[in-house]
Amino acid sequence: MSEQNRIEQNRTEQEVRKIYQKVNPSTYPIEKDKDVFKQRMDFMKNLFLYRLSFPPKMFKNTTLLEFGTGTGENSLFYLLAGASCTFVEMNPLACQRAGKLFQEYTPELSKYRIVNESLFDFSSQESYDIVISLGVIHHTSNMEKAFEIKSNYLKKGGFLVLGLRNSAGAFQRNLQRAIIYNFAKNEEDIVSLAEELFSGHLDRAEKYGGRDRKAIIYDSYVNPKVDNISISEILNLFSRNSLTMYSSWPPIIPAILCDAADRNPLRLEEFPNLMSIAEIVYLSYNKVDADALIEIEKETEMVITPFKEIVDLLTDVTPNRPVEFGDVIRKIDTFNLVEKEINPYASHMSRLTNLLNETKRTIESLQEGNIDSVKKCIKNTKELFRGASGLGMNWYIGYKP
Repeated sequence: MSEQNRIEQNRTEQEVRKIYQKVNPSTYPIEKDKDVFKQRMDFMKNLFLYRLSFPPKMFKNTTLLEFGTGTGENSLFYLLAGASCTFVEMNPLACQRAGKLFQEYTPELSKYRIVNESLFDFSSQESYDIVISLGVIHHTSNMEKAFEIKSNYLKKGGFLVLGLRNSAGAFQRNLQRAIIYNFAKNEEDIVSLAEELFSGHLDRAEKYGGRDRKAIIYDSYVNPKVDNISISEILNLFSRNSLTMYSSWPPIIPAILCDAADRNPLRLEEFPNLMSIAEIVYLSYNKVDADALIEIEKETEMVITPFKEIVDLLTDVTPNRPVEFGDVIRKIDTFNLVEKEINPYASHMSRLTNLLNETKRTIESLQEGNIDSVKKCIKNTKELFRGASGLGMNWYIGYKP
């Protein structure tokens, strides 16, 4: 590493550490509220079991290295699942709280050590079955180097678990940061402008995220380093570090694959544009999947119904049951009239187009330098900054053959 890069790395770490010592973004009051403790453990269980196809029993009797433990609320899950853990955290105040939580909840069950060092300063001769880092490397000055460090600690046959901000998913939140920084002169301005301009977003984040409002503001807007990474970039990092994609959430592979099970797995990094289609959904995400799917279900009915009818007419072909070929032809004619209507991305594309046009108008009002004009523009948007305001975090598991 060059001296200039090292200086930049140290400066970034110091700035981020300063913010996190002031307001730690990962704190949940689990020691005061059993319901909050259960919510965090359920979140972690559902994330790994149902989203990432990584059952909790896969942690049992493993060695685990985590970078960016924070105050330890999520990390308790690994201990309770039976892993022997090394926790690396650069914030000494967070280390103290994490240690107290581990002692309280896993006094006899766990084997762990806490190392108060940064990702880049940590050194060990050991290799680990599982290396985890959730919401960390996008706060560093060099994501590629951070990724390489983590993958180097993996045993062969091990798993790398990452939580990262996707560049498209974070588009709206990055625009929020840009708007705030255009008017803010100091930290106090950032906090007040976040409330003034994006109180709706903060209300939602506080309601569904379970974190303190001040922690959300500092993590989202005051934090000086919040980088992002695209799907194609993450796939390239996997490839360069000899990892294969084990699972991801949301899924990045479009539902168009049909190889027989005995075929070799695809090298996803060879299809960067196709894999990036998912980012259209990430950027325009503003409602829960169940609501979005209801719209798509209605839109696809006119195509799927005749398609299924064609298939059904040739499903049970036996010597004693002749096929009504005239019915097949008529159903094909019906299908041909509507086949162009099927596009599961249609609603997302429409929403994306409207969102980008609203982005353009917001930037134009921003260029005028009048905050009242910007506030009015934000207030009148239909897609931009509505609902979830894009996808907050992507999750990946890589496998080291």
